[in-house]
Amino acid sequence: MAGQKPDYSTLANFVKHNQALLRRIYKDTLAIAAEAQLIKLEHVAYDGTKIGADAGKGSTHKKATIAAQLQALNARVEAEEREWEQNEQRENALFGSAGAEVPRENKSPPKRLAELHRKQELLTRALKNIQQRCDASTHSEAPKAIASTTDPDSRTMPSKEGGSRPNYNAHLGVDHAHGFIVAQGVSDDAEDNAQLVPMLEATRANTGQLPEKISADGNYLTGPNLAALEEMDVVAFIPAEEKASQPKQTPPVNQTGAAVSLAPRTPPAHDPFAGLPQDSHHRITKQAFAFDPVADEYRCPMGQTLKFVGSSTVEKNSGERQRRAYHCSECHACPRANQCCVNPKTGRTVKRDQYDELRERHRQHMSAPEAKTQYDLRKQTVEPCFGHIKAVLGVR
Repeated sequence: MAGQKPDYSTLANFVKHNQALLRRIYKDTLAIAAEAQLIKLEHVAYDGTKIGADAGKGSTHKKATIAAQLQALNARVEAEEREWEQNEQRENALFGSAGAEVPRENKSPPKRLAELHRKQELLTRALKNIQQRCDASTHSEAPKAIASTTDPDSRTMPSKEGGSRPNYNAHLGVDHAHGFIVAQGVSDDAEDNAQLVPMLEATRANTGQLPEKISADGNYLTGPNLAALEEMDVVAFIPAEEKASQPKQTPPVNQTGAAVSLAPRTPPAHDPFAGLPQDSHHRITKQAFAFDPVADEYRCPMGQTLKFVGSSTVEKNSGERQRRAYHCSECHACPRANQCCVNPKTGRTVKRDQYDELRERHRQHMSAPEAKTQYDLRKQTVEPCFGHIKAVLGVR
């Protein structure tokens, strides 16, 4: 017995059959740690990572293919069961109820049928999961009707290694005081943002209270999450989504093709566009416009007014958006129109939803010097946890 270790199936079955007990032991451990001041919940860092499913990329098929496989398998199972029943009846007629001995090396029909029934169950679960994901989706386009037939609960997601494969999205919440994991969860949703509130609720369920402060990466920044954090009275350190981008300058070349050195360009002090946030096309973003809540209008950096022109409701993955649109009709005469509008003739439109005020307050909050220090704490807590799980334990 020396040196023997349980294999993965033994461990998996142990966890499967003892989930309630293991959950209770986990919560009791956290309670003891909190009593010993090893868990303080002053700052908890949350993060997610993709964990590979027990399935290869080739196990993923379209709904129609899976349905056809299940139909063929059902016919095969029916034929096997009918043949087995007929054989049983013939053997009973010849040898009585004791039946004939079957050599051990031969695979018995009951075992073969059990394997076919397991395949049936996997294919049925795959079709059921496809339907549930389509029903639960709030996107304008339905999700791809595909699933893995060997691990139907997984979902095809992009991997950091490149490409896509069946994965799970695993999440952790790690307390900064001594690195205790205070919340964990696994989802088949490729997006991280929908997991922040469930992880906060899991932290409260496991420890009896919410953390005072949290940190998480920019994938968790959504309007509904900011609203939930404010309602929970939790201070969040999540990077603001907008960053000022500087246009790349291509050095000019002389007649011989050699690059000509350029002196640093310093914009004029009066330049209203200097330092404003830009998108990847080097056009100023919505954050360059000032909103006046009393007049219910925006003002652009050049002093023009964007008036309210209409509203709409949009369904997003993270919830419903009530959007109000503001438009400027003077862009065609503006000397900076190309740095602002896709088409100066039609003008610039800016949209605002019910979460924009929260985003503006969060942006102001993240501009404080303390914010980066607090956000960087996740490098000491949750990120090393995932590094250990993947690099040392080999769970990838």
